Amino acid sequence: MAQRLMGLFWLGLALVSVPVSVSASVTVTAQMSGEREAIVADRAQSYYLLVKFAVVEAQSLIERPRPRLNLSLVLDRSGSMAEAGKMGYLQQAASALVAQLQPSDLLGIIAYDDEINRLWPSAPVGEATRLIQQQIESLTPRGATNLHGGLMAGAEQVSDALLAQGVNRVLLLSDGLANAGVTRPAQIYADIRRWHERGIAVTTLGLGLDYNEDLMQTIAEHGHGRYYFIENPQQLTRLFQQELSSLAQTVASGVSACFRATMAVSDVKVYGYPAVDSGACTRIELEEFYAGEERSLLLQLQLSPQQVGTVALGELQFSYRDKLRGAEVNQNLPWSVTVVESSQQADEALQHATLSEAILIAAEAEQSQFLRQFEQGEQEQALNNLRQLAQQLAQQNRSLKSEALARKIEALNIDSQQMVDIQTAPAAEAKSYIKTQKQRFYQAQKGRQGGYLLQRGANGFQVERLQQRLKALGHYQGEIDGLYEEEVEAAVRRYQRQHTLGVDGVAGPNTLQHLGLY
Repeated sequence: MAQRLMGLFWLGLALVSVPVSVSASVTVTAQMSGEREAIVADRAQSYYLLVKFAVVEAQSLIERPRPRLNLSLVLDRSGSMAEAGKMGYLQQAASALVAQLQPSDLLGIIAYDDEINRLWPSAPVGEATRLIQQQIESLTPRGATNLHGGLMAGAEQVSDALLAQGVNRVLLLSDGLANAGVTRPAQIYADIRRWHERGIAVTTLGLGLDYNEDLMQTIAEHGHGRYYFIENPQQLTRLFQQELSSLAQTVASGVSACFRATMAVSDVKVYGYPAVDSGACTRIELEEFYAGEERSLLLQLQLSPQQVGTVALGELQFSYRDKLRGAEVNQNLPWSVTVVESSQQADEALQHATLSEAILIAAEAEQSQFLRQFEQGEQEQALNNLRQLAQQLAQQNRSLKSEALARKIEALNIDSQQMVDIQTAPAAEAKSYIKTQKQRFYQAQKGRQGGYLLQRGANGFQVERLQQRLKALGHYQGEIDGLYEEEVEAAVRRYQRQHTLGVDGVAGPNTLQHLGLY
């Protein structure tokens, strides 16, 4: 049993839930749905289009060799890494990651402060694991933070030996502000996009409370990688392992999405991902895909008045390089709607599940803007906006009756109280609150609500934290494996029953808050 669970952990079993059956011959399938199948004639209006990505299940990869990795670790060694034992935890985590690599994997290491040190040249790991670890152990904190210089050096290492069928990735860690070398965000993002055009992705890991989370998150988005907020340096080893596990399950790279709108559409807004309107299409920057993951993409279209009949709204062109089959895959998803005379007809064509998820993702984006208001000193306005959003969602959910929206309203009520409390909290607590919230919104706008909603089928670091907490309280006796299965659900039920919470086995906002995990 333990061996099976560990196998599933390394495969990252996160089965996607979508209303399509995915052909075994296709690694990633995109399915598009609209908020309703009919719109009212002669009226300008907005219209949500939701794209759900179905990725091949992790279980199906058991018999396949994992892709070869071409990595560069870009490690911050600036003076602030001496605080709270951060350098020691970094060395431990990086050494553990090296130990998990296969001999054929390529690895290079860059250590940066105000100087750039090529600590280990990119080469197959071979039998040099211990030598590499010794180089990592030799690092000492010093100097300022030339983040751009370290990042460019790491990208150069990876580019020197690009793997057509492998995974080419830079892992950037920083605990501070970019204060040496190139520091202008626009220049950093432009350079990252150029490297991605050559097939290199970037994952960023922000450590502690003093780094620029907006910079690190946006680097990851333009680098088509992932972003992690690591408040406690003791979490480093686990999150390095999580990232390595994800890289080993990479099934699609070079992901591209482009929405070509028709004349019926006057504007296209994209939620959760960077997007550029090139005139001919709205180009969307998507992360690489990993086996079994969930992913959503929301578009909001502004429609000009239309006559009764059928109108084409546009086409989503989705492409990627299939790592399992070594082939380029292209999918085209056209979308049209019927135009009807009455609002009643349009309401009868409402797609409740699609609209509910669209409203949820849009609400996450709104709340992220309220957090920025709060961060910029407009605390009362941000709080009022947050409360109004909760009321608005409650009104919409009277007819939609969505459990996901009900959970979001529950979360907003908790967030409102936290926003009140944090105004008189110590500065460190306020920083932690802002970084945690931004990480939650970053995930939620991509359709991942694990920051405030965990239930059977969930997996990963957040489930591990839940298991650890339940075990410490005597409700859970199983393994800490990051899998939300029957035993975890039963433990949540026991906790909820003991504390007179709603007993449903789902770790929603109220349960997580009560556990000290929200």
